[in-house]
Amino acid sequence: DTPYERTHPLTLANRFSTFPSTLEVPMTESINALITSTTAQYTQQALRVFGGFGLPLSTSTLSGSGGLDQQRPTPITAAHEQMRPTEAELFMSVLFPGVWAATTSVLVETRKRLGSAWAEGLVRKAGEDNLRILDAGGAGAGIVAVREVLRAEWERMHGEGAGEDAPPLGQGVVLTGSDTLRKKASSILENTTFIPRLPDYIHATDPNPKGKFDIVIAPYTLWQIREDYARKNHVLNLWSLLKDDGGVLILLEKGVAQGFEAVAGARDMLLEHRILSPPPEDAERKPEHHERIDAPPDSEGRKETGMIVAPCTNHVGCPLYVQKGRVRGRNTICKFAQRYHRPEYLQKVFTANLKGGSGKNHEDVQFSYLSVMRGRDLRAASPSSSLLASNNNDTATTPPPLHQNQASTDRAFAGFENGASPQSPPQAHSLSLPRTVFPPLKRTGHVILDVCTPAGTLERWTVPRSFSRRAFRDARKSSWGDLWALGAKSRIVRYLK
Repeated sequence: DTPYERTHPLTLANRFSTFPSTLEVPMTESINALITSTTAQYTQQALRVFGGFGLPLSTSTLSGSGGLDQQRPTPITAAHEQMRPTEAELFMSVLFPGVWAATTSVLVETRKRLGSAWAEGLVRKAGEDNLRILDAGGAGAGIVAVREVLRAEWERMHGEGAGEDAPPLGQGVVLTGSDTLRKKASSILENTTFIPRLPDYIHATDPNPKGKFDIVIAPYTLWQIREDYARKNHVLNLWSLLKDDGGVLILLEKGVAQGFEAVAGARDMLLEHRILSPPPEDAERKPEHHERIDAPPDSEGRKETGMIVAPCTNHVGCPLYVQKGRVRGRNTICKFAQRYHRPEYLQKVFTANLKGGSGKNHEDVQFSYLSVMRGRDLRAASPSSSLLASNNNDTATTPPPLHQNQASTDRAFAGFENGASPQSPPQAHSLSLPRTVFPPLKRTGHVILDVCTPAGTLERWTVPRSFSRRAFRDARKSSWGDLWALGAKSRIVRYLK
């Protein structure tokens, strides 16, 4: 058997990965053309703005004690109204690649969990010029990432019959507070509108439905906002900008403690004030895990149909966010990583001085994220729902039921190894499976997986060779962020202080 055939179909379907695993940043030549300074000047400016060697204040993440410098947000953002030309160049050349790679990783995972029917619907909307995409913090990196996913899906749908036809782009809208950043971003993007500020739909008496979006991407926008009430209003406004028939919101922050806290706080608030769970799920919610958050002023709104798409497979309090708000010394967080090749112009900054930097030409951008959907909820959907037509496995005709509770956690612990094949529907809904939230611990004869379960608990599962040779092999090949469907032999609940 080839390694591909030896791997269980459910393991393959539930991996957290892109293909290829190391991404190539698009438009590198166009971005390189935006840099007007010499290499030495560009390097000095990048080091000055982003905290020195290793660029700790960019999307890059240092290891060891150098990581202390990362507990500050990036000094320049797309919303800044005043930006010098050199700062606009640095945003497009230093921040753009990491934002694009992280956003692409999240979009790929969202597409896997919602299935090909959802992605095909986006392609059809884009072909009809009805797909609206908002990038609220990446200066166009999110638009490029969505269009790359659309292109891949369009090629899959058309195969060799695509010919010379160009894939649809969709209508892109990009937040750029300054004219200098807008001019830089507009030179590499087409069919895109640029706006200096986000529309305020929270306080609008009669918001225009045509002004809402199918996809809203907000990378690195929460941590920048210091006031808690302003951050909550920002999240509520992003939610209000979504179409209420399946719009998807992606929040993304740097994979450090305060970035995770910003995303986890936004998750808590959306569950508390916006996302309505079906009655059976409401009965099983654990209120003690939730922060008691009062809605910000002038943001009254009823709960409505919605769901968390990724990374969580539960709708209760995050087990890694039991202590709410900012906690000094927090070192156990939910974060993920995506590798990409650094463009040449960025690589020169990292190799200028190897202290804190690296001579390798790739980078693992680390991030915390949340992907949520408004107006649809697979937990309450019928099997005939068009969005459910294809879930984990594109050959599936009738997806399995979706439950997120203790029973589904116990079923996942027992495992779904037997009975699944590439020709048969998967027995497990991907959103009913636990997700590995730390790197697997691979020991001689057994593998230890730390998983966040559909019941909302953090558990440590042990998969020895004696449990199942196939499960043991797949566990050894598993990676941080994968959903796990093959069960385990023993488990313990972990409680974080």
